[in-house]
Parts: sequence; structure tokens; C-alpha cells
Amino acid sequence: MLRLLRLCFCWIRLSMVLHPFFHLKWLNGKGLLSTALMTQFLVHRTFMPSHG
Repeated sequence: MLRLLRLCFCWIRLSMVLHPFFHLKWLNGKGLLSTALMTQFLVHRTFMPSHG
């Protein structure tokens, strides 16, 4: 549980750092949507690796 929280904080910090870059790169809605879907997929893969 503690590891999960630490990973979550790490992810939030990373996304905060990368957010301006992604915002500049994916200014259009389609790019933003695909980035959000990819992020959701990665989070799902990271938090639930055994449920695949």
C-alpha cells in the first residue's frame, strides 16, 4: 500500500513536470485525447500488473 502511494506521488510529480511539454506538443483535441488514453493505459498497467 505504501509502495502504491509512493508510486502515485512519483507519477503525479512526473506528470507535473511533463505537463507543459505535452500541452505544447498536443495542442489539438485529438492529441490530447490520445495522450489521456495512453496515460490511463499506463497507469492501469502500472497499478494492476497481475490483473492483465
